[in-house]
Amino acid sequence: MQQQKYLSEFNNMKWFIYLILMIGMLILSLCRANAGVVLNQQNRLIYDRDSIRQQFTVTNHNNYEVITKLWVSKSDFSNSPDLTSVNFIVSPPIIILKAKQTKSLHIISINNEQFPTDRESLFWINIEEQKKITKNLSKNKNAMLLSMQTMYKVLVRPSHIVKPSITAFKKQKFKLNHKGSYLTITNPTPYVITYNKISPYKNCKSTIIFSGIVKPKSSHKVKIDKEFLKCLEDKIIYSNIDDQGDHIQNIGEISKIPP
Repeated sequence: MQQQKYLSEFNNMKWFIYLILMIGMLILSLCRANAGVVLNQQNRLIYDRDSIRQQFTVTNHNNYEVITKLWVSKSDFSNSPDLTSVNFIVSPPIIILKAKQTKSLHIISINNEQFPTDRESLFWINIEEQKKITKNLSKNKNAMLLSMQTMYKVLVRPSHIVKPSITAFKKQKFKLNHKGSYLTITNPTPYVITYNKISPYKNCKSTIIFSGIVKPKSSHKVKIDKEFLKCLEDKIIYSNIDDQGDHIQNIGEISKIPP
């Protein structure tokens, strides 16, 4: 009986820990979507390839003081400052931001020769924030501090390549494979093209099939479902995001890839 009692208490404890972890993950995901420290250059930072350093600003929109860590990476949230091998330095890499405070920082390139001259290069600036520990907070044994990580695009743009116009977005090409299972998006331009959505030309319940990035002079395959295929004709509507964060909508024609 005593053994069963301990086993029951142990199982209850496991479920309690599991519940706490799930709540923490949920809060963390919500915090990422509503980060308090933001890059003031809107949705991306344009870095001149020929520059050694470039200034940018961040603002703490929280009502409390935060410790903020910044670094540059090549891909997604799985990266950490210790795992990155990008030739960029953020100076200073750690700052303390008071509530509603704005600070200027610099992103510095160690070696500009690593970047191609005929196209943009894509990197990410990571902003990780955590509430500063106060005396009252440190005394609270039940307090749980969570860090929030936000990422913004860093586009290294050669100086002779001007910012993209609507023409660059109109040059996007779309091909449907003969089985109708995926759509190939080709970006022939020197720009990193960000997609907000792709939807059938005619009204349909299935609207968004892609929200992501297609790198310069490359292609990206997107899987499509049966509902989307039913609505698909010879045209699609697609929306891209420009340097200012505005959504640019275009109509594209679809060609079919022969079997």
